[in-house]
Amino acid sequence: MPKLTDQYTTIPVTGGSLKFRRLDENFFRLEETLLDENSSKLDCPHKIGALFKLEGGSLISASVMTDEPREYVPKEKHPWESLSLDEIGLIHGTDKSSSKHNLLKDYEKIFLERFGRNWRNKTINLIEIGICNGSSIRTWARAIPNGQVLGVDNIKACTLLCRDISNVHLVHADATDQSLLDKVYPCHVIIDDGRHLVQDISKSLKLLWGILEKGGIYIIEDTLCMYNMNYIRDLENNLDVSEYKLERMKFIDTITKMVNKRIINYLQIHRNYFILFKS
Repeated sequence: MPKLTDQYTTIPVTGGSLKFRRLDENFFRLEETLLDENSSKLDCPHKIGALFKLEGGSLISASVMTDEPREYVPKEKHPWESLSLDEIGLIHGTDKSSSKHNLLKDYEKIFLERFGRNWRNKTINLIEIGICNGSSIRTWARAIPNGQVLGVDNIKACTLLCRDISNVHLVHADATDQSLLDKVYPCHVIIDDGRHLVQDISKSLKLLWGILEKGGIYIIEDTLCMYNMNYIRDLENNLDVSEYKLERMKFIDTITKMVNKRIINYLQIHRNYFILFKS
């Protein structure tokens, strides 16, 4: 058994190995699955980001993210106002932190430029599509304590998390459905971290753009997934590849027209995310 005292731990399983990151003395998060060179399948029913607890010298699953997500709540009190956005994200275990996708350092610079020097103390309302285990929602709630953080997810169990934080509100809804507008409010930031399928992204953008305040920011994460056909096939059993590629072209065309019409003031395209700045 590998040392469970290390920050990162790799444990062999049938077909490969699992890489975990230590969150505190009892909890670990699944960071990466590593497939053996001569193997075609890894024996792991858990998704990246799943939470595990140390019991009797072994790591026991503490979350099944597709059915019953369970959150990691830091035991220690932290001076959130003196920590960077990335440091808050690392404490809560979000994959937006520098432990994986390294988005929060970019976001901090962008928010500073867009909302001003004291943006962390301002009343910034934020909506995030995709709650998962609540780690990102918790990060934003601690970073902007004077604002409201609203999470949207179509898995009901996800909306039962983060109940200990007063500025968090979670709703069970489809982020592509018109009925969502009855459950959300005008906001300054929208983050789409949902299924990452282009048809969902396009529908959510059209649906929610109207409630984004003037000068607001709309972030579309994990945009590389739109081009990963293996990922897409896992979510869409009866995928029509030609139709999907057409939808992807339509989406890019929609954004281009929004820029040309100055509905989008300007657009930033990063390696794995887009940022749309509203005029």
